[in-house]
Amino acid sequence: MASVEESTDFQDMWKEAFDAYEKQTKRDLKNVEAIRSLKSIQDLESRIKIENKKFDNYRNGKKFWEKLRKALAPVNIFGSIAKSAIGLSPFAPASCVLGAALFLVSSCEGVSDAYDVVVKVFCDIEDVTGRLQEYTKGPIEGKLRKVMTEILCVLLELFAQTERLIKHGRGREYLKVTFLGKDDAIQATKGRLSQLTQTEEQLVIALTFSTTKDIKKDTSELISKSEKTNTTVESMAKSMNANKRDDQKEKDRKALEQGLLAKEFVESTQKTYKDLLKRRVPGTGEWILKTQRFQDWIGRKFPLLWIYGVEGSGKSILSSVIVNHLVGETMFPQGKQLPRAVSVAYFYILQNNKSSIRSIDALLRILAHQIALNNEVYKKHALEFCNSQDNVHEAHIVWDKLFMEYFRTDEADPAFVVIDGVNEATQEQREELMQLLQDIETLSQLGARSPLQVILIGQSFLRNEVEHLGDLARFEIEVSAENNTRDISEYIRHRVQDIQVLKKWDGKSKDKKLFEQQVIQKLEEGANGFFLWVVIQLNAVRGKVRPEKVLDALDEAPRDLTESIRKAMDRLARDDDLVIEDFNEMVMWLACVDVDYTLADLDYYLKLRTGGSGIPRFENVMRSHYAAFFVLTGGDDIEAEPQNKNQPPEQPPDDELLEIGDDEYDPEFGNDDDSTDDDDSEYERRDHEERDRIMRRLESIQVKFLHPTVKDFILREGVLPVPPDKQIGIEKHAANTHLLTVFLQTICKEIVDIDTVRDNEKDYLFTYAAHIWNDNLIAVDRSKVERSDKQVIVHLLCRLFTDESIMLRWYSQIDFERVTYDLLTSDKFTKCIREWLADSDIKGELPENIQPWYEKAIVSAKELLKPLTTYLAKVWLVKDFWSGYPESSLPWLHAYTLMDDDGQQPNPGVFTGAWQEPENYSVKRIRELAAYPQFEEDAWWHRRLGLLFRDAEYLTDASSEFQIALEMEPKNWEAGYGLGETYALQKEYSKAIETHTKALEFLPDDRIDSKAESLEQIATYRLEISDLKGAIAASRDAYSLTPNNPKLSFLVFSTLEKASRHEDILNFAETLHREDRLTTLFLQGGLYSNLYDTIGFAAKAMHRTGLAEELFDAVVHAAESEKDVHQMQTQQYLYGSYLDRISRDDAKALAFFEKVMAANLSDDSVDYITFLVAKRLGQLYYFKAVAAKEQDADPNEWVSKLRNMAMESVDESHPVYTVRPASLLLGLWYRLQGDQKEAKKCFRPSVLEGIGILTDNDPGNDMEGYTKLGNTLLMAGQREHAAIALTLSFHPLERMKQEIKLGRENEKSQNPKPGEPTDNRADGEPSTPPSPTESGTSPAPATDGAETAPPDNPDDPASMKSSSNSTAADLVFPWGCDGECNREAVDWTSCHFCETCLDICFCDECFSRLQAGDQPFRQCDPSHSFFRAYPLGNRVESLEKIILGDEGEEGGAGGGAGGGAGRKEITLKEWLAGLKRDWEDEKERKKRRAHALRRKTTDKSA
Repeated sequence: MASVEESTDFQDMWKEAFDAYEKQTKRDLKNVEAIRSLKSIQDLESRIKIENKKFDNYRNGKKFWEKLRKALAPVNIFGSIAKSAIGLSPFAPASCVLGAALFLVSSCEGVSDAYDVVVKVFCDIEDVTGRLQEYTKGPIEGKLRKVMTEILCVLLELFAQTERLIKHGRGREYLKVTFLGKDDAIQATKGRLSQLTQTEEQLVIALTFSTTKDIKKDTSELISKSEKTNTTVESMAKSMNANKRDDQKEKDRKALEQGLLAKEFVESTQKTYKDLLKRRVPGTGEWILKTQRFQDWIGRKFPLLWIYGVEGSGKSILSSVIVNHLVGETMFPQGKQLPRAVSVAYFYILQNNKSSIRSIDALLRILAHQIALNNEVYKKHALEFCNSQDNVHEAHIVWDKLFMEYFRTDEADPAFVVIDGVNEATQEQREELMQLLQDIETLSQLGARSPLQVILIGQSFLRNEVEHLGDLARFEIEVSAENNTRDISEYIRHRVQDIQVLKKWDGKSKDKKLFEQQVIQKLEEGANGFFLWVVIQLNAVRGKVRPEKVLDALDEAPRDLTESIRKAMDRLARDDDLVIEDFNEMVMWLACVDVDYTLADLDYYLKLRTGGSGIPRFENVMRSHYAAFFVLTGGDDIEAEPQNKNQPPEQPPDDELLEIGDDEYDPEFGNDDDSTDDDDSEYERRDHEERDRIMRRLESIQVKFLHPTVKDFILREGVLPVPPDKQIGIEKHAANTHLLTVFLQTICKEIVDIDTVRDNEKDYLFTYAAHIWNDNLIAVDRSKVERSDKQVIVHLLCRLFTDESIMLRWYSQIDFERVTYDLLTSDKFTKCIREWLADSDIKGELPENIQPWYEKAIVSAKELLKPLTTYLAKVWLVKDFWSGYPESSLPWLHAYTLMDDDGQQPNPGVFTGAWQEPENYSVKRIRELAAYPQFEEDAWWHRRLGLLFRDAEYLTDASSEFQIALEMEPKNWEAGYGLGETYALQKEYSKAIETHTKALEFLPDDRIDSKAESLEQIATYRLEISDLKGAIAASRDAYSLTPNNPKLSFLVFSTLEKASRHEDILNFAETLHREDRLTTLFLQGGLYSNLYDTIGFAAKAMHRTGLAEELFDAVVHAAESEKDVHQMQTQQYLYGSYLDRISRDDAKALAFFEKVMAANLSDDSVDYITFLVAKRLGQLYYFKAVAAKEQDADPNEWVSKLRNMAMESVDESHPVYTVRPASLLLGLWYRLQGDQKEAKKCFRPSVLEGIGILTDNDPGNDMEGYTKLGNTLLMAGQREHAAIALTLSFHPLERMKQEIKLGRENEKSQNPKPGEPTDNRADGEPSTPPSPTESGTSPAPATDGAETAPPDNPDDPASMKSSSNSTAADLVFPWGCDGECNREAVDWTSCHFCETCLDICFCDECFSRLQAGDQPFRQCDPSHSFFRAYPLGNRVESLEKIILGDEGEEGGAGGGAGGGAGRKEITLKEWLAGLKRDWEDEKERKKRRAHALRRKTTDKSA
């Protein structure tokens, strides 16, 4: 509470501000009753929407609401604090400020520019209010309360001044203030706000806020715990198997990106391809596709094609034409669900782009990544490599393992590879590549066509190098003037219209045509096969406005490409309207830093150079003055900067050295000196409206050198003198030195802060600098660095390695695994850093406490890194330090302790694979590393060590550490929390509940989030022990504490659903709907949220389906208005599923499903939704067709729809059936109608795909092959063969049951007592993850999808191929019960498959409910025929004994082909071969026979 004296001061302060507001606005607030109703930000939003109908037309509405909420949401809290001193005079302070905001918005009267001004005001105050809100979570000291009250007063004043400006039609004044700071009134107000902010900063430094400290201590821990409790939410999902497949797909994607180090290159490579394709003039480049050499290469008559030409001849555009042709629908479309998977991979070696390679190793990994994304079999092969010890950075090993091992196999699918820009690689890289490529000749020596086809594209001078490939290099195509002259002519005719003269021509059309022909002729005559020469000359004459000047310039143009670039630079340097230092700055960044740039990036770097000012109308200047050097791409989604038609006309000088752009001169507009004030105001407002849009556009436009030749010229020629006293160009070494300094200054926060630059640009530079500075340090030659520059660099290095505040910034932004690897696994970087330190006499300028470190760091790498190592140890183990995630510190400490003083590792080979993962360290080694820094082993130390043990799954050791921490500090709730989580992981839920409940007693009252999280955990644990009443109470208590936490709302729904509290579910849903939180909950839940089912079943049980549909309609409408396609389609699918399964409204369900299918998007996440929709939509079409047939109606409407979904056009005249669900359903329709021939066509792709999966070299995907074969053959009516496939797919279930039984018997013996050894892993070095007995924990009970142990019998049927090395990890049980009972598969006694519904099976209990009509939702029909797939009997005894033709059991294999015809034993291989013969198309069979004959002939010859 404020004292009496404080209250009086506060009241006077507030009254003065209140009176000033009324005076400025001429408004009597005391009589405005509406203000009293404004008690929250939600009230303000509602009022704005009611009183400002025109606001709906405001184009930036979404941003408006976002900024308003962020800026004003804390006002409520400030008002409450101030109210204790001010009272209600005349009403609550928060209501007053919110009312002022309401009047401010209303003053805009629907004018977009005025709303923009308001948004800017909110942006200005957002940082202040947002920061102060954090301090209100704890006790507020009197001085800070005063600051908050003053801020409320200033907000009133600022709102009043802005409202006055808007009402007077002078919104442009505020804009001017924002950027130039010239309006006295508003500037003074903003100055006061800034001063209050600084006061607040000083107070916060002086005060110790326990809340803030607690938040910092537990940030990472809470994140970790939050992620773990998501398991509860995920368990609510009904599509569990689909969820697992998605999770695995995401894991595989990340593993590929990390293992192949391809993440940073994927988007860049695709973008380069698309940009090149976009720059291509339609119709050009197609000549190469028609050459016989290219056609033969496509036909795989030879494996390598060499395409070469001179610089600037259009080779890269040709490469994009080739790739576009290869991935086209008529060739090898990527990512399609077709039986064969021909892959296309490509890469552009561009030195001015971040996709440039640093090694051939990187190039090979990027190509492999692209193939893996298209080919499932190859993906498995690549994943094996990523997880193996062979994954080292040696190009020859990567080539052998990733390419040759796979493509030497008989079943390898072809891959077409295009590598462009070979000349951009270094000579060493090129030699290495040529050496490796010699191996592809062996792929075609057996008489078969090579499965790996390669195109190399580069400059002519490489011809001698390529000839070292011998016979491989004899197939080539030259990009010569003879070949590309027609393309160049087409390009000229297409681009000549960009010349200013032709754009503005106002003479006779005949003269215009004659001039155009003259220009074209001169360009064609001078081109001589050089596209680049044409581009440079077009850019040189583009801005000229007199025809004779254009023709003269073309006549005088040098015919030599190098001289053309030199002249363009000379012309640029003589342009008095340009600042040549701007050009040099841009060239430095583009030529010397390996990254993709946007115009916004360059704009920031130019402002860094000048301290704030950049280039006005930057994009226009780049497209006009600098067009001869740079090319811009992108920006399609944001409208280009309009021509400034209010610009007064300027007659160009006679010499026309000033080459103006498209929009810099237009004689159509006269001088605007006579314009009225209204016109001027409109102009300024329009300019303000464009500012934000233009910045967003700059961020969307990428910039590169026009051509590598331009970059090469600039780096080769260096600085060029231009009379009288100018210099253009850069000296590479000086540029690298400057960039290194900028990077280090950025990390150390010694760089000029540019207010006019967005924070994301600053963050981008910092992130990049944090990762790249060490590479630049090595690149700079110290001997050429000036002493002053060297002193600056060494000073920054000393700060980087000794200042913990800088370490915090650096550590929080970097890819820690990469930095750990770079600095600690070799002496490359530490040696370089120490040499820089030694080559400087800066010691005397350093603080005294740093000087001893400096002397030691010069001679010892360990001393160099010691402060950083100590810091990282503190992050892990020291109380009140920033609680970073301890797993990051562990590998650093491990590598540091092994490193010697020279920075070398005695055994560098151990730093491969998953060496940075904590679970790969022994308990003994972890304890050694925790003790190494010799910190006090207090309660915090033990708790943090326990956290790491817990996350490494050393649960016994984790419990021990937490208990020690509690013994030392019994009220340490954080240790209690960790102990409770550990008990839960050990499935000791009663202990976990007891421990969490006790920890709650000691939680501070202000730790609301922590209390809610602890209650959430308790609710989860009570569910595990079936204490539904206790779970409901805990979940409601958690929700009441933080109602805005969506996870807790899900938990309440989950607990109520498990207790069948239908009425409570509906009441809770209605409450959330009234509070506008239900829709958000649905949207956040995503695809696997079961809220539709939870609410839908409850509504059905209570006969209130109308309520459910009202709620669901609101959700779908909100999703559609969000314009997020993925979100929209997700909600449409989920609502459609509710209508289909629960409401059983076929018409509405069809409408929703067809909406999703109509979008036909290619995003991966949307594709999965589309697959789910297509599966159910096809089923509904099938049922409609069957119903029509039974009612003697025409089923063709539904059959036709099913056929459209089932087929795909390879070309216009040859549609084919696919592996899509609709194809199987259509096959079932044809089969039951007696058309066996057409039915077989429908089933064939899926059968052959299943066989292909089972006969590839990857045992890990065998379950997928069995399930696909089992489903397809069952629908095809071949029950006997389906029985075999399904029997094999159920083998993991039997294994799981055996292991669970064994695990329960051994659980006691495998769980050691506290303090006993817990693992057998090597001390001091990471090793492979332990078995359950090694880790000290008993194996968890296997569940649906659990991994199983390898078979003891090598002939086990789960071992798909005779050469299989499958392990437990390879055998995942693929089935889940569609009765959605959530029973574990190990509890099933039988499993029944529907022979009508696609991919539908039921466990024994759900099948009984289905037959009795007790299933609460529609998933199938009891009238359908069913196949009991488990238990099935001895259809498969071993790989050597598959039984055909025996009498089938009930519901088993009887009735299939050959049923009852006598017993026949064959091997698995023979069975698959027989199936392939039965299902293979005749043409494919002939091809296979011819291939086998060629192999046989070759073998005999050998």
